[in-house]
Amino acid sequence: MWVFRNPVAGGVLFTYRPGRGANILHETLDSFGGILQSDGYSAYTSFMKAHPGVVLVSCLAHIRRKFFDARSNHRELAEMALGAIQYLYRSEDLCRRYELGPERRRQLRQRYARPAYTALLEWVGEQRRTNLSKGGIGKALSYAHNHLPRLGAYLDDGRIEIDNNLIENKIRPLALGRKNYLFAGSRQGAGRAAMMYSFFGSCREAGVNEREWLHDILLRIGQHPINRIEELLPGRWKANV
Repeated sequence: MWVFRNPVAGGVLFTYRPGRGANILHETLDSFGGILQSDGYSAYTSFMKAHPGVVLVSCLAHIRRKFFDARSNHRELAEMALGAIQYLYRSEDLCRRYELGPERRRQLRQRYARPAYTALLEWVGEQRRTNLSKGGIGKALSYAHNHLPRLGAYLDDGRIEIDNNLIENKIRPLALGRKNYLFAGSRQGAGRAAMMYSFFGSCREAGVNEREWLHDILLRIGQHPINRIEELLPGRWKANV
């Protein structure tokens, strides 16, 4: 399953493909231009290179995870990185606590987060030059060196999240569900499951009760004009009920 989320429009899209290659991104996002936030999977870098209009932004949670796992290898360095990352997250906690809009969030990040981000970026570069370990800390420094620079865009745009945990949360029901039903039965079944996960994920994004939405849609969809079908999507449906 590939999962996409539009943080502005609020839509969630699950799509099933029998593979994890970059061709899936080309098929799904071929006409897309703008900001794309992801983990460090190489398929996204390949997609970005083929689409000059795409700006790739990294995820701090994945960078943090590498240093968290490296504590057993080099605790001192790992804890230094984790401390800096914790400070960056503290700024985001303030934004959420006071429910700041994009512009105010950008201003707060510029004032408090940018100096810490710049210092962390410089520290990673220096440590990577002097630390040649192939263990956990070496891998964490290398990952951060490759992906931390791409995170800098979040400082200049308050719409961008510091990580992609919001989409990770959308994947959790899928991870829990497949432990129960184990198999989709067929590729067609997996595609239909992706469709339903898309609808229910969009319901949660819009604050819509999934059961109520589905019940109402099944009663109305047969008589609803096909050229106005988008009115039945969770976000639009909520505004009209």
